[in-house]
Amino acid sequence: MGSFQLAKMNHEIAHSDYGNHVRLRDNVILIFLAASGTIFGVSLGTAKTNEMFLIIPILALGCSILVAHHSIIIGMVFKYCYFELNQFLSTEESNNCPPIIERSMA
Repeated sequence: MGSFQLAKMNHEIAHSDYGNHVRLRDNVILIFLAASGTIFGVSLGTAKTNEMFLIIPILALGCSILVAHHSIIIGMVFKYCYFELNQFLSTEESNNCPPIIERSMA
């Protein structure tokens, strides 16, 4: 298997990983919005005090950590594809093996 085929295979794997992390990040944002809206609605409807609103910042902290993690991974996969695999995908005659994402400098 040549370096072009390896680079193409690594690119397809990285692209699917990129899509998974985008989907997971969007799901975290959607879950946060749904949970905070539910807490807001329940707090206004039933509670005499507004102590349930204190759950929302804690929920926001956890969700922001997850969103930041997924955004960092998305950036790393993009850097890997653009800076490291791009030179192997531009020519089919390279004799070097392309780097895999686990050993990438991104």
